Amino acid sequence: MSVLLIIEDEVIVAAGSVVTPGKVLESDYLYVGNPAKQARPVTERELSFLPMGRRIMCS
Repeated sequence: MSVLLIIEDEVIVAAGSVVTPGKVLESDYLYVGNPAKQARPVTERELSFLPMGRRIMCS
């Protein structure tokens, strides 16, 4: 079985971005676009919102 996509911890994918098969999204980065590309490191402030986002998205 092959891995189609790897998303590491602490990754933010912008709304409307398209993550293509075979992509590896590295920790601590923001990804944007179609196809999604690494835009910049995420800030400490943005990282602080991830637990809240997980609760909202996974409930």
